Amino acid sequence: MARVAFFGAGYAGLVSGVCLADLGHTVVIRDVVPERIELLERGTVPFHEPALEELIARNRERLTFTLSMEEAVAGSDFLFVCVGTPPTPSGDANLAAVWGVIEELPADIGSPVLVMKSTVPVGTGEKVRAALDARGLDRVGYASCPEFLAEGTSIRTTSASSPSWSAATASPSTSSNEPTITRSASMKSRTAVPSARNSGQDA
Repeated sequence: MARVAFFGAGYAGLVSGVCLADLGHTVVIRDVVPERIELLERGTVPFHEPALEELIARNRERLTFTLSMEEAVAGSDFLFVCVGTPPTPSGDANLAAVWGVIEELPADIGSPVLVMKSTVPVGTGEKVRAALDARGLDRVGYASCPEFLAEGTSIRTTSASSPSWSAATASPSTSSNEPTITRSASMKSRTAVPSARNSGQDA
């Protein structure tokens, strides 16, 4: 089983992280809002989603909620970016929180795969890849895995029985449905996350 970090304890990050914990993975969910982390530590979900509190309680030994970037990335195989990208007055996506995560990544992070689950414009992946390389993080892989989650039905659509999530942190495969994970030219690509079926949503 893998160790997976989620950045953003909102709707996408929390539901996805808890479902992966329910599959047996070790999950660390990091947020920058202390009040939200305090609620989650007490087992209280800050929004409505049927069965989510029960899933958190059932998988509590595999779930960690933290404000610390270092605790989130330590030993993690996958780093899911699930932060909000609200529209600016001009209608463009505000990627400040996305870039905040990229800039905070420690220099000695190792070689995890960074997975973009936030809603971002076309071309963002290339910019993220360039930013990682510019920081000397060429060993960090990059993949895009957007997915739409509807309030009230997310546990059902992102459940442990979903083939897409069951394979999410599986061993590298040769499936024709595999995504592209980009690394520096000197690095060997590896398959880690299946291609998503739907459009993304913020945390």
